[in-house]
Amino acid sequence: MKTIIFGVNVLLVSLIQVPVYSEELLFSSGFEDGVTIRTDNPYDPESIDYQFIWGQDVETGFTWPIDILGASQSSLHFVHGNPNEHLQATIETTQGHNGKDSKVLYTEKKKNGGSSTQIPYEILNLGDGEGAKSNLYTRYWLKVGSHSPDDQGVDWRALFEWKSKDYEYPYGHPKEGEITGDGLRLITYIYSDGNSAPYWAIKADKDYRVSDEDLNTDKNEDGSLDEATWYAENRQVPVPIDEWFLMEVYWYWDEGPNGSVVWKVNGQVIAAHEGPSTRNGKSIDFIMLTQTYGAQESLYQWVDDIEIWDSLPARYEDATELSAGDKVTSQVAQGQRVQYIVPARAGETVSAVLDRLSADADLYVKVGSDASGDSFDCAPWKDGTSLETCSVILEQDADVYIAVYGAQAATYQLHVAKEEVSNVALNLDKQLYALTGNMQISYTGMLGGPKDWLGIYKKGDNNDWGNVKEWSWSDGQVNGSVNLGYENLYEGDYEVRAFFNNSFITEKAVPFTVESAVLLTLDKQVYPATGTLQISYDGMLGGPADWFGIYKKDDDNKWENIKRWTWSDGQVKGSVSLSYEDLAAGEYELRVFFNNSFKLEKKASFTVDSHL
Repeated sequence: MKTIIFGVNVLLVSLIQVPVYSEELLFSSGFEDGVTIRTDNPYDPESIDYQFIWGQDVETGFTWPIDILGASQSSLHFVHGNPNEHLQATIETTQGHNGKDSKVLYTEKKKNGGSSTQIPYEILNLGDGEGAKSNLYTRYWLKVGSHSPDDQGVDWRALFEWKSKDYEYPYGHPKEGEITGDGLRLITYIYSDGNSAPYWAIKADKDYRVSDEDLNTDKNEDGSLDEATWYAENRQVPVPIDEWFLMEVYWYWDEGPNGSVVWKVNGQVIAAHEGPSTRNGKSIDFIMLTQTYGAQESLYQWVDDIEIWDSLPARYEDATELSAGDKVTSQVAQGQRVQYIVPARAGETVSAVLDRLSADADLYVKVGSDASGDSFDCAPWKDGTSLETCSVILEQDADVYIAVYGAQAATYQLHVAKEEVSNVALNLDKQLYALTGNMQISYTGMLGGPKDWLGIYKKGDNNDWGNVKEWSWSDGQVNGSVNLGYENLYEGDYEVRAFFNNSFITEKAVPFTVESAVLLTLDKQVYPATGTLQISYDGMLGGPADWFGIYKKDDDNKWENIKRWTWSDGQVKGSVSLSYEDLAAGEYELRVFFNNSFKLEKKASFTVDSHL
């Protein structure tokens, strides 16, 4: 039996009944120090078709080339193209998926050198033993560059692929002992027909020389449907271009109904197949872990943080693990819940920012167990598409579960962060400021990117953009200072907060207080709809154009919002009466301004009760 499910996020254990394994991590590398690319071929000095990623990753301890399942001579394969002229592979430092500098594998097809110019990383020579008839779970971060359809309107690029033994059918008629084309290939793609947004596609197929025209009607020699061949596409989950995304591919190797294949991107299931994962008992011959291959003349991509496991880890069955700084773009269906986990240590603060790009989705965060509308430690519950933010502080080591629930079908971007002992330091030129003025902010330990920024917030407000009182870029410096001007802050406690890379994740916050030199008192707190305020004041400038105005609470200081007003009689200290008529019941403020301006210097609150 064959089942293909796509466009939904599912609990994989309910979809696929698989045995329990030891969950052994077979390989892990982020191309960190110790890892290089050898341009010489240690196995065939005359060959220029292969380059070898080489050395021990100091961060993970794993060694290149990849030798899982008995593999040998695994390498970057320069197919139908010469190094540097047609194809290029380098390890370079760039901004990684967590927003910080990271060493990554960059591969590029500059131009075609033949009919199928490409540069895959191939895990080779798996052999015929039981080791090649294995379950595997692979995950890595990928960023693909933008490109245009070819002159025929065709646009595709391959991402991940493996082929079994005897997949390829030889040209002409096979002779005794030759390959017969009775194996299987699994391959994933980004497709576009030229008239639509890019979409995901996956297929398991025979060599085209032994396939029917319609893949979905492949037949065995006896005329029965070939259950091992299948195709699925997904047009719901967004395809990120020039943006990091998380690739996960898992298969349970079986030539019968217990086989399965699952492909996920950014935590969303792109497709899931239940049924044979090979043909005719053929073992896996080689794996193209990642490829730079497609219809376009020029293609490029970046790869980072590869993991390969011998089975699907239990923690990944119904959630996708993210790390501090990761930002993922995806889609959630109405009524669907997509869950992520962030490992954290005691004392750390884990923050999540949900940018609802198209419709209403809800954010839930829970420490130590599944997050949902019935179980959460934080749930903003905002309508519409404004940002939702949550932060939790860990009392002990635990996983933090972050769930996105589709109140409506919505496209979203989720950004997670962990606030540890920050390297950022902020210093202000003073701690007490007037309602309008300038502050000198000195900082050290910023990332130094062009979109690091500083913002003024009311203490206790979350980091939503609507709560920013004033802000400034940090001028792209790691250490430096900025002069930040502001106007019309109310008295109270505030914070200057530092953020990296245009995010809303606090890296550091420093408090300050806003106070006015003006003393302002009213004769009472509750007034009738028509009456007189007796106002006492001290600390005015004493100019002839200092003045008082009655405003509805939360109205801004524009002239058209004034209910009643009066001059202060040019005194520094004194009193004045302000009469008014027919004010509606509600909350009001008496506000003080100097020199005929609208810059707030002081305010006093009062209430109008129409029953008095």
